[in-house]
Amino acid sequence: MKEDIVQRLKKIYPSFVRIGLLYVLFSFTSLLSWVTLRSHFFEKYILDFWTQKLYFQTAFVGSLLIFFSLASVFLLNHPKMKADFYSYCEKKKSSFGLVFLLKTPIFWMESLALLIFALLFSAMPPLSFYQNGFLGSMTDNRWLYSALGILILWMVYLGASLSTVSWWGRPHQKKQIPKSTLRPLLVQLGYTVPAWILSGFLLSALVPLFSGVFILFYKFWWIFLILFVSLFLAVTSVRYLSVFFSRHKFLKQFYKSCKKNGYSYSTIGHPCLELISSKHRFQIVVQCKGEICRCCFIGGLQRKNPLYLREDGIVEYAKFRILWSHVVLDSYEMTAENGEQKLLIVCPCNGKIFVKDSIGERRLEPGDRAYGYIIHTPEDFLGALGRKGI
Repeated sequence: MKEDIVQRLKKIYPSFVRIGLLYVLFSFTSLLSWVTLRSHFFEKYILDFWTQKLYFQTAFVGSLLIFFSLASVFLLNHPKMKADFYSYCEKKKSSFGLVFLLKTPIFWMESLALLIFALLFSAMPPLSFYQNGFLGSMTDNRWLYSALGILILWMVYLGASLSTVSWWGRPHQKKQIPKSTLRPLLVQLGYTVPAWILSGFLLSALVPLFSGVFILFYKFWWIFLILFVSLFLAVTSVRYLSVFFSRHKFLKQFYKSCKKNGYSYSTIGHPCLELISSKHRFQIVVQCKGEICRCCFIGGLQRKNPLYLREDGIVEYAKFRILWSHVVLDSYEMTAENGEQKLLIVCPCNGKIFVKDSIGERRLEPGDRAYGYIIHTPEDFLGALGRKGI
């Protein structure tokens, strides 16, 4: 019985030590940032702006940013969680960070430790900032609002954890677990902590500067909402139109080359529908010098990012995201008749195409074969047609 308790304590102990160090350092950094926030350097330019309550509110919001940053540094140098994440990815063939976090005991142990330390140090920053800035002299349901402050802190920790595992899941990351993480942890904290301490001085100037914008946003929020939605639709439309015009340009040149060289071809589906849903796969069947080739498009919306072909029939497009996976997955498998060659045309393409298997990764050149498919860029495919040979 005692041995079981000792074994459990050995599992819990590292999580409590890690979160304890994180929370103490975080409180210390938040407190010094509060001191720099109270700097009087800009007071002569912004008379009658700051109030005691506004100081506490600003300090609490700033402390959440500090916590996200420091928690991310600690998590990036967390070899046990990193090893568990890569093991999970290999077993489940997925790098979706939220599912991993909800299933891993380490995350919940550290969440419990965070709750305990937040309760023990509730009289210190950042919860003291929260209580003085938002609760004040409130007496009714004060415990409920205090619990809300701790919940906000945990949600920031969840966001930092999601950001970290998503970073680990990026295709270019080397799946290696360092033997020692103390030195890189200290180096990162060596410049992160001073930067956040000085950030309070910066906030003392920026908050008054942008206060007029906040007031305008509060009064005319519907205008800002329309502008945001319009900007989002414009950026999305530009990305989709870029892919559409790239493929439209290729198809125009393809039809012209087939007509010039006397090749017969047929198409299945529509290239526009493929951009909306991957179920509507667009295919080209072309007969060249007695050979029949079945072709389909692959390629993400972001031209600059690399592309990875996996042996399980999935293609990965690397994307930068903060709170979720950096990888978009799609299927490249297609059915071909006997004797037909299967081609994948990467469009749009920046030339960075890789094949990914259990051994590792290697870069593909146009015309290379991978998993029964010939890989082509639009330029290389059209050049092969012009030479009368695919």
